[in-house]
Amino acid sequence: MIPIHVMPDTPTQAFLTALRQQGFAGEIDTSAAQRAGYATDNSIYERPPQAIVCPQHAADSQVLTRLLVQEQFRGVAATATDG
Repeated sequence: MIPIHVMPDTPTQAFLTALRQQGFAGEIDTSAAQRAGYATDNSIYERPPQAIVCPQHAADSQVLTRLLVQEQFRGVAATATDG
């Protein structure tokens, strides 16, 4: 699971749309419940992610990485977790 650091803002929405258009087969979740579950790291700090994306296979990870390095998505932060 990869939380993307709450409703998705415009850059994140564009990123998620691009993921789908590029054939991302994994799960993409923007529900409040899922985002709340990823908002803390067992400290006093909370930072709800804007989306949770779960690559299904290596090709999904490649799509995710390829998009993250594009100039238009440089503001999208991603954090990997074993969630």
